[in-house]
Amino acid sequence: MSNAILYGIKWFVFIILYSGAIIGLEVMEGSKITTTLHMGLRDLGVSFIFIVGTFSAVAYFVTLLPLSILIRKFVRNRLLPIILYTILFSLSGKVIFHWLFGDDFSQAYELKIETALLIFGITGFIYSIIDYVLDIFDKKRTSV
Repeated sequence: MSNAILYGIKWFVFIILYSGAIIGLEVMEGSKITTTLHMGLRDLGVSFIFIVGTFSAVAYFVTLLPLSILIRKFVRNRLLPIILYTILFSLSGKVIFHWLFGDDFSQAYELKIETALLIFGITGFIYSIIDYVLDIFDKKRTSV
């Protein structure tokens, strides 16, 4: 399997997982916000999903593609990428939480940032497992 196909599959997986995490965070925490000042899934509907999907598609190329290439090239320990992806996705969840809700909404409606850390941490773990399986599959196909 060529690298372009491999990273294309990873890109598609990332878009699905990351968009799902953002939408999940919006459903779990954003639904607590009762003011019309917050434009989330309830107000924007399909447009919100489109915006999130587009953001996820671009975010992969800016952040995860270079990181994936470096990890695949230099890291030989099988556990380290799982830990790295889980931690980095959790940290990105913190950024997304502040981007979606800001300090005003999170304090006024007592939104929990731990929800974002958990959702995105699980998403990072799932992505790392899929990444690992794809790499094993690719190495088996190229060694035959």
